[in-house]
Amino acid sequence: MTTQRRAQMVGLTGRQVAGAFAALGLAIGIFWPVPNPHAEANRSGMACPLGYGGEKPAATTKTTARDPHAAWFRRYGGGLNARVYTNASFWTGDAGVPWVQAIAVTEAGRVLAIGNLPTVTKAAGPDAPVHHLGGENGDFVVPGLFDTHLHLVSGGFRLAELNLADVKTRDEFVARVAAAAKGLDADQWLVGGGYGSELHEDPTAEWFDHPSIPKTLKAWLLRADAHTGVASREALRVSGIDASTPDPVGGLIVREPADGKTPNGILRDNAIGLVTAARPAKSENERREAFKRAFDHLLSVGVTSVCDFGDVDHLAGSHVTGAAERVWKDLDILRAMDDAGELPIRVSHYPPLADWERVAEIDFRDRMFRDVKSDDARYETYGDRTRLRLAGVKAFLDGSLGARTALMREPYEDDGDNKGVAVCDLDEFKKRAVAADAANLQVAVHAIGDAAVDVALDAAEAMKDLNGNRDRRFRIEHAQHLGAPIESQPKRIAMAGAVSSVQPEFMRLDRNLAVKRLGRDRAARSYAFRSLLASGVPLSGGSDWPIVDADPLAAMDVAVSRNVGGDDFDDSADGVWEASEKLTPQQALTMYTTGAAHVALMSGQVGTLWRGAHADFTVLDRSPEDLGSTKPPKVVSTFVAGKCAWGRCKRD
Repeated sequence: MTTQRRAQMVGLTGRQVAGAFAALGLAIGIFWPVPNPHAEANRSGMACPLGYGGEKPAATTKTTARDPHAAWFRRYGGGLNARVYTNASFWTGDAGVPWVQAIAVTEAGRVLAIGNLPTVTKAAGPDAPVHHLGGENGDFVVPGLFDTHLHLVSGGFRLAELNLADVKTRDEFVARVAAAAKGLDADQWLVGGGYGSELHEDPTAEWFDHPSIPKTLKAWLLRADAHTGVASREALRVSGIDASTPDPVGGLIVREPADGKTPNGILRDNAIGLVTAARPAKSENERREAFKRAFDHLLSVGVTSVCDFGDVDHLAGSHVTGAAERVWKDLDILRAMDDAGELPIRVSHYPPLADWERVAEIDFRDRMFRDVKSDDARYETYGDRTRLRLAGVKAFLDGSLGARTALMREPYEDDGDNKGVAVCDLDEFKKRAVAADAANLQVAVHAIGDAAVDVALDAAEAMKDLNGNRDRRFRIEHAQHLGAPIESQPKRIAMAGAVSSVQPEFMRLDRNLAVKRLGRDRAARSYAFRSLLASGVPLSGGSDWPIVDADPLAAMDVAVSRNVGGDDFDDSADGVWEASEKLTPQQALTMYTTGAAHVALMSGQVGTLWRGAHADFTVLDRSPEDLGSTKPPKVVSTFVAGKCAWGRCKRD
């Protein structure tokens, strides 16, 4: 029986449990012998924070030969300009030593040592400054949180656009649109979105036919899931969408029921690209500013690493090779910001699978983070790496539950003949996925419905059969609705060696839809995080921002409680969506730390506070064991490479 389970049986609180773990970590730190750091690095696959491996450094003095750090310490007096962080309980992400009292961080931004305060201070050197985190009772520190699925520039734009996330009625919708339209020039478009989680019907072009809204208003507003949008009549006209416009492949122009021909303003999936093409393009400077807004927001919610899948406005139709050129231009912006030292977080970028050959042609070393070497050639030291990498490729297989375009095995309960939409040619997808895998690219696939998960798994198994059995970590994005029996697809995912990136906060988005769209039995197999973990599927957490807000603590909280409100679920008394799928606080936290690093092929670099890892960490006001409680933790400050990037930065 685990310590945590014993504590729960005797009624201890989450904070008391965390305190017990902290005391255990402290005891381990006091009696735990400090091994040769290079031997430890070789065993774990992590590097020494000074850059030394098994071989001796270039310097040749006898002292240096005995101790490769000696010359560094002599030259720089305390050597690494390390600093010590304490007065907090540090969760390391390592099961062997989960809680420690202090960490030491090199000036270059790497974790030098962890453990109790005397041991860490000794490793950092007698002159190392000590930074006291926390208030009177100390805070709780976790590795920097990692969102493995979002859209950076789209999130940055949404922060400055019309936000309709809390709109509940048609009257509220119209009032918000009318107010926003007053400040626009005649040639400007009104853009934004986020409606859907509270609004129980999809707006149509008719909603803009109100005396308070100018008839000439060009409006384009995305539903929260970004797979459906509504255009005003003028926006339809400017976009060239009329009764003669055919549905694009993988998309749908919804028509008026009266004649079955006239567009009613609703566009789904690849049809969204028709409006995107008609809207005036944002300038490069506007896009750079959107990235900056995104970074500031992410740091405020404790996020230090992300997987970016490009601008949602330019992904409709991205199954066509070369159709997402804007995504590549945005990558150029990120590269320029990275070269200028303007990336405050770490970004792993995934262009569309249709462009896999273009990705494969880029030199492998230029696709990965690059080490920053010391100016002193005598020492193979390294520190904070450049913060951008071209990580893999991503494809879409289907749409969303809200749009009824998620690809399902059985028809929707509220749309009897509809099983969803495949947004690409599925045979072509499989061929591309296998070819990209053969080029050693990580492949990520959007699969919401159970039938889409089947298609993704067909590709994963083909990769294994045709390209050999290796640790490829094929990513199934979302795996949102699983087929029956509940354990069948998770077992198949695990057998294929695949991983999954999931979005717990989507549960709140779908709370008013799931039972209506799927019925109770199928809805109970949605967001089956515990079933996935039980079958051995590695999970990471994401947000798909701006689909929902990029707040990982809110996402963890709902993964633990599964309390989404509403009255459509079996546990309707307290609004819990399938209690058997609840995660523990540690499982939820792992999805956004070590689990995220694993899924993104970055284990040992981020997601942990261990020797040699980047010193990215998030400071919380309460224990992570309080996730799912009435008082979940909040972010106090965010550190990247050992430097305070947001929040309470006193004495830093």
